[in-house]
Amino acid sequence: MGLNGVKNAIKAGVNTIEHGYYLDKETVDTMRDLGIYLTPTLLAPTLLQKNSEHIPQHMIDKIEEIEKEHRKSFRLALERGVKIIAGTDAGPLLIIPVNL
Repeated sequence: MGLNGVKNAIKAGVNTIEHGYYLDKETVDTMRDLGIYLTPTLLAPTLLQKNSEHIPQHMIDKIEEIEKEHRKSFRLALERGVKIIAGTDAGPLLIIPVNL
């Protein structure tokens, strides 16, 4: 989930980065240049916040922090030309490139 984990995954040769909560310009540019897709899961923290009645407050506080950083990272990736795909944590991912 952290930036170092993303950088290590890129070095290992992955095709996608899931979540991308904490990204910087260097990492985003590397992803773009290598054709690595970003699979943001922007809805996950939102759903947790909306259904927080059974979640401890310290976890809600962390989710709010993550959500802010996640949205910044997503915007950065989108603006710098990283390929964005939809996905969930529910299973395997099939990549189907689409030319718009």
